[in-house]
Amino acid sequence: MAKLSDTIEEFILSMLSACDNTVDLRRNELAEYFGCVPSQINYVLATRFTVDRGFSVESKKGGGGYVRIIKHKVEGDDFLSYLLKERIGSAISYKECESIVLRLYDQQYLTGSERDIILAALKDAPIPVNLEFKDIIRAHVLKNVILTILKYREEK
Repeated sequence: MAKLSDTIEEFILSMLSACDNTVDLRRNELAEYFGCVPSQINYVLATRFTVDRGFSVESKKGGGGYVRIIKHKVEGDDFLSYLLKERIGSAISYKECESIVLRLYDQQYLTGSERDIILAALKDAPIPVNLEFKDIIRAHVLKNVILTILKYREEK
């Protein structure tokens, strides 16, 4: 049985697909539809619809308030360059790394098996050093993965 968060995410993603990658939602109505509290909707928006995964979420408060979700598709290698130059930095946590790898998969830069292998290699357990150095090593490995993707895209 799917978790409620997964179900809400899938519902919003299907709405985005049907609405040209932009959808306006009312948090309370969505919570009522799923039989949950509005904070559950907030949780899904905050964890599943992040910048790293290619989304922006705008919120308008007040009587006619809504939440607008926009799915961005970065064309070409601009996204990969952005990751290398601005997003990854000199150190990165596993959670941040996971978001980036999932975005690479969503943008079809990676296959499912490549995604799984990269995530397994970048978990804390395979890196036998203290946490501070794990994040540094993880950033270097992830950058090398992205550079390799760029290299193979140029060869095609």
